[in-house]
Amino acid sequence: MGDTIEPELQARREWITKAVPGLWSLLVGDNRRLINLWLIFEKQLHFPESKDMSQRLKKTHRPDCIEYWQKRKKNYFAVPPFVLASFVAQWTRWWISMQPEWRRGDAFPLSRVSRDGEQWVETRKGGGNGIFLVVLSLSWWANTLVDGSNREFDLALDDVCWVLDEMSKLADIR
Repeated sequence: MGDTIEPELQARREWITKAVPGLWSLLVGDNRRLINLWLIFEKQLHFPESKDMSQRLKKTHRPDCIEYWQKRKKNYFAVPPFVLASFVAQWTRWWISMQPEWRRGDAFPLSRVSRDGEQWVETRKGGGNGIFLVVLSLSWWANTLVDGSNREFDLALDDVCWVLDEMSKLADIR
């Protein structure tokens, strides 16, 4: 059984092995914890296919530069052009819109009072069209920061890391 599954999983992981060095080059220091949490999450979901429609994040409020990047050969080292203030506003609305109702607000920090049985329906999506797009776009934001940090970015990064950790607690529940 392992012989037939491994080549399939290897093929699913191929895009990840291309993406990680790009993310690593854009995120520095403690910000790289995001990459580790994301990789744990993808592994727990058994590396879903990027073409699996059930694994796609919704596009509502998504920053325009994500689609721009997707249509241009997905270079993991390239940051698409964007106006930072617009990007931050779009990114924040997009992220908040994906959260369970009990977490939604107008700005960070969002509620972290965990709810038993929360399934993270809108965010618990793996593959190249899932939470990876959140991680990637956060790395673009990080790349714009002069000293690698600012309050708004730090709150967003911390929130995404918290959500990845919470979703990883669901391990084999799918």
